[in-house]
Amino acid sequence: MIYIDTVESEGQGVYFDTHSVERCDNGVKICGMVGDGYYEGEVLIELGRDAEVTFVDQWLGNADEAASFLLRCGNDRIRAALVQAALQIPLVKEGRCGVSREPAPHVHLPLFAGTSRVEEENARWEAAF
Repeated sequence: MIYIDTVESEGQGVYFDTHSVERCDNGVKICGMVGDGYYEGEVLIELGRDAEVTFVDQWLGNADEAASFLLRCGNDRIRAALVQAALQIPLVKEGRCGVSREPAPHVHLPLFAGTSRVEEENARWEAAF
């Protein structure tokens, strides 16, 4: 959870809780929850050539609560603060988001190199064939 460097009109601190960070064709998508104690809603931050912030409640949830939150915090101010907070996430900042490596074979472990067998005095099972 990140406390964003902004305060809404009633003095409440604004926080952003990251759920996922994923690399896409044009940059990075960060999904999480943003709130101030009165409102909590899903937000999508897309960083690429441009930065876009989408409040999911404006499209799928209670648009009135999202609008009230944006009014208390200042629409442009909260969007800019969310972008700045997203840029400080270590996976984004260090460019490690979505970094993959070439597949490598498993190391041979001599502990499991011998042949396998089952030894029981009185077998309690039978083969199916």
